[in-house]
Amino acid sequence: MKTHTGKQGRLSDAKKASRLQTKAQDCEVINVAEKGVQVEEKASSAAMHVPHLPTPIPHRNFVLSSTMFARRDLIKGIEHLLPSPNYIERDFNSARNFGGISSQTSEADEADIILAPGHGLMLTSLQKLVQKSLPGQVTRNGVRERIVQLGRRYERLIIMVQHDWGGNQQRPLDGRSSGELVSLINFCAAQSHGIQVLYIPGSESALVTWIVASMVRFGLDDPTIQLLQEETTWELFLRKAGMDAFAAQVVLIKLRMPDVVPPCSDERSYGLPGFVMMGKTERLKRFGALFGGDKILKKVSMAIDGSWT
Repeated sequence: MKTHTGKQGRLSDAKKASRLQTKAQDCEVINVAEKGVQVEEKASSAAMHVPHLPTPIPHRNFVLSSTMFARRDLIKGIEHLLPSPNYIERDFNSARNFGGISSQTSEADEADIILAPGHGLMLTSLQKLVQKSLPGQVTRNGVRERIVQLGRRYERLIIMVQHDWGGNQQRPLDGRSSGELVSLINFCAAQSHGIQVLYIPGSESALVTWIVASMVRFGLDDPTIQLLQEETTWELFLRKAGMDAFAAQVVLIKLRMPDVVPPCSDERSYGLPGFVMMGKTERLKRFGALFGGDKILKKVSMAIDGSWT
């Protein structure tokens, strides 16, 4: 009788793992079908999902965080797929002062790649999800802690969970891995509607393709946007107020003083002074669509306007 019960328990665990695996696969693909990106499924049910990129791939700007500095092969892969990529790097751990404003922020508050204003991409691995603390250590979940931090800074956060199988065929996840992945998906769903989880089984080249697909999907189609490698005091001010580096530069570009200033124009209506002098309603009207929402602009407005009261 005990043997029969144990067998039933093992069968039940196997069924549970199978259901979790199916749920994880159902949740693994974000909507990248717009702007010409499609998900290509191979004939075998075990084959991996591969994004089919449009031809030609549109030009894209993006920002690389200091968390990516050690992954030069990944950066080279992105450069290989994107035509003339224009990206800037930001070392958020470096403490430099510009006009009394420190450039240092916590890497936990910054996405690995900023795709567009208010749109961040965080990279992690299945191994990090399942690893446990050593005996005697305080249990902490660094991945989830970072997700909570980033969720406050971005309108949309994409989390890519990579698992390199070492081959072209996807193998079924075990019960523990499936459970951790589904648990992460449920955790993110409870945090914000703007957080999406993408499970990527496969090599780093597959990860590169998914990153570029996300750039195509969420990137700006605006040829006037050319990001500056130089960090300015104005950019740092807006970052300290709650914007990401991409958003700060786009706001300043849109408010740039024209070459010919109208006679009745006030210089304070341009650049950072122009943004600071705006009311919250005008900021939302002018930049809400660029950010993909109003959460961050409301937060920034509270930080800026609150300093005057």
